Amino acid sequence: MFDPQFAAAYPVMGILALGLVARAALGPADVVLNMLGQGAACARIVLVAAALNVGLSVVLVPVLGLPGAAAASLALLAAAAGNCALARRRLNVRTAIWDA
Repeated sequence: MFDPQFAAAYPVMGILALGLVARAALGPADVVLNMLGQGAACARIVLVAAALNVGLSVVLVPVLGLPGAAAASLALLAAAAGNCALARRRLNVRTAIWDA
């Protein structure tokens, strides 16, 4: 039903799915921070994560190709973790699922 290129994308989809599940487990800390007046700090974290994504892409894509790009996109997980930690530290709000 699907051509070989579709099957070759399975590892990439797995990496991206793992990142999405991990980000979801950290909760909506970015939304909480923005609603409670911490938008500037949230934006700084996202900016650092974007720079990390570009840096990882420059290093990983030439070596690993498409899986490297997917791995580099996990820098967004770093942004979610940073926002989760910031929400806990500044607002004493726990957004991760294990804090429920």
